[in-house]
Amino acid sequence: MALSIIGKIVANGAEQLGVEYVPFDTLLKESDFVILTCAATAQNKNLMNKSAFQKMKKSATLINIARGTLVNQDDLAEALQNGSTSIFL
Repeated sequence: MALSIIGKIVANGAEQLGVEYVPFDTLLKESDFVILTCAATAQNKNLMNKSAFQKMKKSATLINIARGTLVNQDDLAEALQNGSTSIFL
């Protein structure tokens, strides 16, 4: 997995806390917080889309400190309106 500078800092801190790597779908289903720190690429454009939002806990918080292109804005609006996800920062 390729990480940005911020991603490497977050990954290092998480590793020290005992956080383990899991597949993306598992991460979405089990996480209370999903924090996007990756660089924007053609491969991860709209990474957070309708399918991803449907897999998240309804109580989960999505925090995007990366680029806006990682989140499909129309799918985000729909997820917030229908309650698939509750918080976006």
